[in-house]
Amino acid sequence: MHWTARLQHTQQTGVAIWRRYWLLRWTTANMVGWSLALVAAVLLLRVFGLWGAIIGGAVAGAIAAYAQSLMLRQMKTWHVSRQRWILSSALGGALATLPVYLLGFVALFHAQFGLLLMGAMFGGIVGTVQYYLLNDAYEEQALWWVLASIIGGMLCAPLTFTTALLLPVIGSLGPVVFGLCTGWALITMNRTVYDD
Repeated sequence: MHWTARLQHTQQTGVAIWRRYWLLRWTTANMVGWSLALVAAVLLLRVFGLWGAIIGGAVAGAIAAYAQSLMLRQMKTWHVSRQRWILSSALGGALATLPVYLLGFVALFHAQFGLLLMGAMFGGIVGTVQYYLLNDAYEEQALWWVLASIIGGMLCAPLTFTTALLLPVIGSLGPVVFGLCTGWALITMNRTVYDD
């Protein structure tokens, strides 16, 4: 009895923490979404080459955006539809792929620096496309999103990819860091981010 009561108390505490902290939910959604998205992008690149990379960028943007949309709709001041968020993220991912692909040569000389640049480029382009959805509601504060996307992408890439084969590591700290950066930006943009 004592053991089951402790287990039930621990479970109730965990659920209460999960419900209370939007940033925890956002970061978890990004961890799952970006981990799956990056694996899908790498698989499409390996199977279909350059066209697979462009399709993979779009798919990665869409998968991550879908996971994010599950938490975004919990925000009181969120004005972007799920469909528009996913489509703009897919567009940003497709547009970012070629510049990121071209930056890959830097990784041949210095893997970590190359990954920093590639992550910053991908995050910056996707964040900029998303900025156009956010600008109407948040005006100049939407620039926090772009900055967070650049910094988050820059830190995410070297924490996520193995330097030898450039394969994403599932459950790495990269998507967690990206989630924390972008979550901070959303909190800054909104101030009140979860419904009570």
